[in-house]
Amino acid sequence: MRTRRQDGFSLVELLVSVVIGLLALVFATRLITGAEQNKANALGGSDAMQNGMLAMFSISGDAQQAGYGLNDASLIGCNTRFSDTGGYAMAPAARGAATVYPLAPVVIESGGAGPDRITLYAGSSMSGTGTLRVTGNYIGGTRLDVDRIPYGFNLGDVVVVAPDNVGNGDCALAQISADPSKLAAPPAQQFVMVAGGAGFRYNSGALGPNFTAGMARIF
Repeated sequence: MRTRRQDGFSLVELLVSVVIGLLALVFATRLITGAEQNKANALGGSDAMQNGMLAMFSISGDAQQAGYGLNDASLIGCNTRFSDTGGYAMAPAARGAATVYPLAPVVIESGGAGPDRITLYAGSSMSGTGTLRVTGNYIGGTRLDVDRIPYGFNLGDVVVVAPDNVGNGDCALAQISADPSKLAAPPAQQFVMVAGGAGFRYNSGALGPNFTAGMARIF
């Protein structure tokens, strides 16, 4: 009687096949993982580039407007005092050994090892008007006597009071708190009020620096 041969895999062959399959699976997994990582890195770089482009676009728009309304030599670089109930503070800058808060189109603060900070300033009024000359000595308070009817100045407008002589004193930023159109007509004395109160962010009840009659203007 003849014994029939049985076909199949031995245990060793089966184990070798399993090892080869596992190696192929590991290789395929690493290949797919590497491809996904490369894809993620590429997309991340693209997102960073897009964010950078959007940031540059926004900054370029602000930079184009920087300095609008501040084109007088009395204002540029003037150390400016003001109070803001919203908590905003002007950008500081070094001037010799002192720290000043200049009113300028652009102020760049060094961040040392960290990022630098760029501050851009611009006026927002769409109308233009001449300046007002201060006709009375200002040593405090909320009233500024001026030389003419304050045409073009409106309730709530933000104004800057600056000395005529550049570097001869600080500037002050404030907000008009009384409607100039309601003043009595000349020969009554014309004036501008910058009193503090609800609804006026940039007033503390006084300007801070003093101003000499005939030697300062309101912008």
